Amino acid sequence: MDMNKVSLIIGTSALILAVPLSIVGNLLTPKLRDWYSATSEKKLQARIAALMRQLRQSEQEWTFTTVEWIQYRTNARAIQTFFWLFGCIFMSVILTIEILTLELTDYITKLGKNAPFSNHGLIATAVVISIGPFVGNLLVGAFLNPQKANYQENRLMHSNEGREELRRQIAHLSTKLAKNSIRGASVSS
Repeated sequence: MDMNKVSLIIGTSALILAVPLSIVGNLLTPKLRDWYSATSEKKLQARIAALMRQLRQSEQEWTFTTVEWIQYRTNARAIQTFFWLFGCIFMSVILTIEILTLELTDYITKLGKNAPFSNHGLIATAVVISIGPFVGNLLVGAFLNPQKANYQENRLMHSNEGREELRRQIAHLSTKLAKNSIRGASVSS
């Protein structure tokens, strides 16, 4: 099919469908808005309830003393820094090995068409070079994410700082819920 015919068909269909689609959009907009506000309000109420449960549970648990918390936080940050440093070193070493391998591949390619990897091309080069950072990030994430989750859990459950953050989140979300309820009441009236 000729490109001019395709353009004509697309342009004509756009002109013909513009008015019916705008009517459908205007009819569906209030329903979608009401559905979104109802579901987001329910999710907000559920989040506030979950945070309040977590705060009640946290207040029944033991608490770090100030010195213990400073020591725990320092150790956790040192471990996180070690993982990032390990990941950077790993990615650098792997990337260097991959670049040297590609240089060797180019050298072999110059030796002859029947040499291994003679047709590796630009896409294969990009894939090989991207493997190092991908694997490095994957390893860092595999070790770092559980450690960060454990730190955050201990912070929220066993430190005064974390409990204050929970209280601030509950207050902020309650204010947001109240504003949404007032806005919803004024829109429906």
